[in-house]
Amino acid sequence: MKTVFRRILSFLEGMAYYLSSMALFNLIYGIRVFDFTWGGGIPISPFNIASFYLSLLLLMYGLISTVFIRFRNHEITNKNTLGKSVTVKACENITGDIYFSRYSVLVLTGMSLPMMQNYIGLVLYLVVIVTLGLVFIRQEMHYMNPLTVLLRANVVRAKCIDNGSLKDYYFIFSTGHIEVNQVVSFVHTNSRTIHLRSVNLRNDNNDLQEGGNL
Repeated sequence: MKTVFRRILSFLEGMAYYLSSMALFNLIYGIRVFDFTWGGGIPISPFNIASFYLSLLLLMYGLISTVFIRFRNHEITNKNTLGKSVTVKACENITGDIYFSRYSVLVLTGMSLPMMQNYIGLVLYLVVIVTLGLVFIRQEMHYMNPLTVLLRANVVRAKCIDNGSLKDYYFIFSTGHIEVNQVVSFVHTNSRTIHLRSVNLRNDNNDLQEGGNL
């Protein structure tokens, strides 16, 4: 029973991250549907209305999720809290690269979806949203969120020693730095995406450094 409950929570968490990352996609699609129907003077069909309000609903859900994600913190603030520590063996700052190379594909997809008065436009929108969502959640791509970067956060991909094995982690934080052989501690979680307010904050305010190649 606990395993099923954890899977449900993990799925809901993945959905929140996914819709947060797709907020810009849904905004663009909603604007295009609005312009195609109301703005273009074309008779509105029930499918256009459904597409518009669905994109608006998913946009609002994504924005609300972004607020909760932004204030998420895996720092250990209580000495009695169950935590874990990992040792960084290689790390790479992917704050800019991943969004300009990968996320731009999503935006272009939203711009290229056809606008139609029949059900085909709605079906294509649903196919794209569901397919991308399944891949996003299955691969735990929680770190892929441009709104996080717009809110001045850094994203570092790191290979870490965790309980004797090498695992991939994604650290999202606003201040500090991560480098090779550094030990990073955080509350125990099954997620590979770790949110920290600061990591080894230094007084010299140097930029986050790349500690190694993956």
